[in-house]
Amino acid sequence: MFKKLQIKNFKSHKDTEIDFHPNVNVLVGDPQSGKTNIIRGLLLLAKNRPSGGAFLSTFAGKKGCTEISLSCSDAPTIVLKKDIKIDDEGEKRIEKAEYILGDKSYKGFGKDVPDTIRDVLNLTDINIQKQFDIPFLITSSPGEIARTINRVTKLEPVDGWVGQLTSNINKTNVEIRIIEDQKKEIKSELERYSDIDEVEIIIDELIKTHVEERDLQRQEFVLDKYLVDMERIKEQLRKLTSLLSAEKYVLKAESLGKQIDKLLEEQELLEEVLYLATDISTLTGFLEVEKEVLVAEGLTQEIESSLLQENLLQEIIALDSDAVDLEEEKEKLTKDYVEKLKEFGRCPTCFSVIDANRMKAITKEI
Repeated sequence: MFKKLQIKNFKSHKDTEIDFHPNVNVLVGDPQSGKTNIIRGLLLLAKNRPSGGAFLSTFAGKKGCTEISLSCSDAPTIVLKKDIKIDDEGEKRIEKAEYILGDKSYKGFGKDVPDTIRDVLNLTDINIQKQFDIPFLITSSPGEIARTINRVTKLEPVDGWVGQLTSNINKTNVEIRIIEDQKKEIKSELERYSDIDEVEIIIDELIKTHVEERDLQRQEFVLDKYLVDMERIKEQLRKLTSLLSAEKYVLKAESLGKQIDKLLEEQELLEEVLYLATDISTLTGFLEVEKEVLVAEGLTQEIESSLLQENLLQEIIALDSDAVDLEEEKEKLTKDYVEKLKEFGRCPTCFSVIDANRMKAITKEI
């Protein structure tokens, strides 16, 4: 039940409070006194319509907040706040909108109303009317009156349940009729098979006969397998008999084969003896040749030694010749060095004067 309605900055209301009586409430006033705007403010809270910002009153200036607040006896206070700004072109724009239920806030709902707010308010065309609406239910049809009563008493779901139940009953009746028709057809079909017991006996006999036939076929298969095995055994016996008759010839052939193998072994031994004899004669010739090779190796060593001594002698002679040449070159260089010292007259290292005695000593040392 509503207790108090407060309207701020909405159309002709700057800050209006209305306390509701627990029974009947009547709004009375002169034309253009704001009666309709009270209903519109309540509808703005209930339906969030109109969605624009044209309802902002002129009391707020270029920027203000329209606020509708409704206190209830059996629910928390419901508040709708809309921050509205008037731009330079004079158009009113909503910058922020918010529903508040007790200490809980709802935002981002757009042009809708949060379900919780709608359920708490429970405002419909049953309990609120707009200006110039047709008087409630006075001119309505009986069907509309009945539907309205159902809505008030919350019987609309019951009507739906009754309709669904009626539909299910009708559907079930149709299915029952179909099943009954099928039952009649099956009963008629069963009458055609009234002698089914005799047929069942015949079928049982046929089944037994089929089982016996299958057993006989299995036995026939086993006998055929035994016959095949017997033929195979007979063939093996025939082959063994022929092999036994030829066994004595095989034994004789084996004896001859052993004699032949023994002769072949003796032949191989003779061939090895002849091969060894040939190797012995060859080795004897090799021994004679080996003596001559050793003599030749001794002469070769003596020749190599003589050649080595001759090479050393040639090298010594060459070295002596080089030594003579070096001695001559040394004497020439010494002579040239002494002449240069005499010509220069000073020591080449300390540049001191060299007299005749010093020159003789230097020449002797060189």
